[in-house]
Amino acid sequence: MTTSKAYLRRDMLARRSALALDWVDRASAAIQTAITAMPAFGRAREVLLYMAVRNEVGTGQLLDDLLRRKIRVLLPRCESDKPGVMHLACLGCREELLPGAYGIPEPDPGVCATVDDFAPDLAIIPGLAFDRRGRRLGYGGGYYDRLLASPALAQCLLVAPAYSFQVVDELPVDPWDRAVHCLVTENDVIEVVS
Repeated sequence: MTTSKAYLRRDMLARRSALALDWVDRASAAIQTAITAMPAFGRAREVLLYMAVRNEVGTGQLLDDLLRRKIRVLLPRCESDKPGVMHLACLGCREELLPGAYGIPEPDPGVCATVDDFAPDLAIIPGLAFDRRGRRLGYGGGYYDRLLASPALAQCLLVAPAYSFQVVDELPVDPWDRAVHCLVTENDVIEVVS
């Protein structure tokens, strides 16, 4: 493996930034529809979700469905003074979202307390690229690496929404990288075989 993570990050960010917004909306809708059709999504009681920014696969449809069904929704909240550290908070409605660190919508700290007692049965995990073995390339800050190492997520089903171009043959891997179980693109659902 000669391609560096830094090169892949730059390449994937450039490709994602160049996407037309109407294409992002259509692809995101298709991906979210496929996720909502998954049995694990329908039976989940607690879901870890992310809020999309900068042409990431959208998650608004998933959020609305979960809130409508009164499923416990956990969203990350980054600490700007502690790089690599994020906590989870329970979101009750869209109105509780505020721009947080890095411009990402996060649960309002004045309304949504940090939760320590979490055990999601499903986690929707963002990334810049994935390979067919479920390995994930993040942004490089280690936020999700630390979160995914938590014992509370040991039994959690990890699902990664991605555009089809974000799925590559192979990614460089570090010992701390945790693979996802399933990739969902605008074209297909890829069950990961480890």
